[in-house]
Amino acid sequence: MRNFILLTSINKVMKEPGIHSRFIQGAILASHESRLDVNVYLFLLDIDKYILMRGASVRGVLPDESSVSSMMKSLLMGKKHRGVIIGDAELSHILREVGGPLLVIPLILECRSSIRLGNNLSLIVNYYSSELDELLCSRGLGLPHLPPDQASIIINYAADNELIIK
Repeated sequence: MRNFILLTSINKVMKEPGIHSRFIQGAILASHESRLDVNVYLFLLDIDKYILMRGASVRGVLPDESSVSSMMKSLLMGKKHRGVIIGDAELSHILREVGGPLLVIPLILECRSSIRLGNNLSLIVNYYSSELDELLCSRGLGLPHLPPDQASIIINYAADNELIIK
């Protein structure tokens, strides 16, 4: 199972829906189908809630940004969507629950290592606050800074091909 976690806020989701949409699309979509072995979390740290999209059951993740942006906005307004769970949780809970090696892309801090990727992994992208970088780097393997909307695509490609990321 691959877990893609984007640490963000409601304000950032509303102001920059494209980055969030592309992060979701890069995690769930493969060439002409959806990945079934993927969970995508948008963790809204300002309100301690998460949105979980399960690749095996979520519908409506299409290649165009506007469909995913619309889905995110409707979820934030309280509408339900198939394959999506909205829940309450703290960051520490998520860090305990995710499996596989924990890969971290910090906002500012550099915490590099190298790892050969496979099917089981968890990626956390900090798009919220640089104050979380040190905590995240202490819990996982640091990767070079990548924009959130490119990180999910690059990590899926590397994992699919069992590449080493340095």
